[in-house]
Amino acid sequence: MNRIPSLDDYDLQCVRPEEAALWGGDVLLAVEERADGDLMDGTPFTE
Repeated sequence: MNRIPSLDDYDLQCVRPEEAALWGGDVLLAVEERADGDLMDGTPFTE
């Protein structure tokens, strides 16, 4: 049975905020949180 992919299935580290704005929704929120230094699960993001 096929399942619908979730955000966890995608690597969003290379997604720019301008690109995320085109997708909107959860992708935009995840990229904005990454830009703030936090991942959605609360793990700090470091480059």
